[in-house]
Amino acid sequence: MKKLVFLTFGILINGVISTPALARPEYKDATGAKDCTVCHFDNLGKNPWKPGVLDAYFNNGMPGLIAFAKAGGSKDTAPVLSQINTQWDVTVGETPLDIPLHVFDKEGDTFGFHGSIPMKSASLSALHIDTVGNLPTQNLQWMPTAADANKTYTVSFYATENGAGRTLKSNVVTANISVWTARANATMAQVQDFKLSTANWSAGKLTLAGNVIFKPSVTAAERMTASDLLTLQLRSSSGLMVGSPIKLTLDKTGSWTQKLALSAAQVPCSIIGDYEGLNASRVVSSTPATCLK
Repeated sequence: MKKLVFLTFGILINGVISTPALARPEYKDATGAKDCTVCHFDNLGKNPWKPGVLDAYFNNGMPGLIAFAKAGGSKDTAPVLSQINTQWDVTVGETPLDIPLHVFDKEGDTFGFHGSIPMKSASLSALHIDTVGNLPTQNLQWMPTAADANKTYTVSFYATENGAGRTLKSNVVTANISVWTARANATMAQVQDFKLSTANWSAGKLTLAGNVIFKPSVTAAERMTASDLLTLQLRSSSGLMVGSPIKLTLDKTGSWTQKLALSAAQVPCSIIGDYEGLNASRVVSSTPATCLK
């Protein structure tokens, strides 16, 4: 009968579930490990395995564990907080702010969020698994009030491991949040949200892209009528009008791209778009040093 070398805490080995046990001397001897701390956080084997132990075994059995022990075990790696947009826009009385914060950790460690959130009543959602990236996620959620209008807030976040023997910290992500005043006289009040995602100037053209989200109650015919009537008004951060009002061509998802011919003397350093009373802003990338403030 083939001899099995049991690991601790009931993992599955060759179809047999091992019973809970302390670190076994024969396991240490079989792998050539100097002691049990090569794979555990103490010599009793009561704490969880160090990162990479299970992968080493399940990928290559005992040879994998032997190679793992010879390498002296693997080091813990820091969690990674996914980058977020550096600019967010929210309008008083409209769609609340919702910024997803995704964390990736190679070893699957648990973690906690930390950072700076200066807005009153802002909160983080419960931890959940994002359906798109399949990553642990918490969302910064906030509904501004009239007192927040015309203000810009800076938020920053990082994650730290909080499991046994884990102390590493992730990268820091930072974003600015611009709060716009409530819509006073929306043309048709059909649009729920307006986004300006990119702004780039190159070869004499300002290229803008974003998304228009209509309210759920808007029919296909109403959406088409709104698209034909509504225009995008552009201005610099100082209020200088940029170009003429533009009618946007939207695809089925509401995404749009628009190019505007501008000379180096006309291009703004940042751009603000107004669509049916909803505003969004972006710093224009690749601008000349003479860009308009």
